[in-house]
Amino acid sequence: MNHSPRIEFEAPAINKRDHWLILGASCLVFLLAALLTVLPEGRVAFKGFESHPLPHTCSLRMMINLDCAGCGLTRSTIHLVHGNFSAALAVHRLGWLVALLIASQVPYRLWIILRNSRYPLGKVAPWVVVIAVAVLLMVNWTVNMVRQFS
Repeated sequence: MNHSPRIEFEAPAINKRDHWLILGASCLVFLLAALLTVLPEGRVAFKGFESHPLPHTCSLRMMINLDCAGCGLTRSTIHLVHGNFSAALAVHRLGWLVALLIASQVPYRLWIILRNSRYPLGKVAPWVVVIAVAVLLMVNWTVNMVRQFS
């Protein structure tokens, strides 16, 4: 009788400080999005400093002039925070989903911190969500590349 070993997935241990950091970073994303604006040419700048746009952050775009799977997520989030949903969808079809994932970290991390709960959604569900979003981002990027080169 051949028994294959049972493989169990164990999420890496995260201490309370790390949960606070993720919570703070998630809030910071939306605070910065509120302070930023998308310029007509697609660059991003702090409100009041539009003549000094921030540099591009995508290495792929800078090196070979191709968008990566995440290109447009920052601009999409800025548009969402400012209530411009059509512009958010125009710069990245999945920006709303990534913003929702980031926003969901606030109640999720608070629940973990305040309740000392290590797995409020179970061990697997958070990973399934993250992997599903990553796959969707790659599919979206593939569709964009096919459209660009066909």
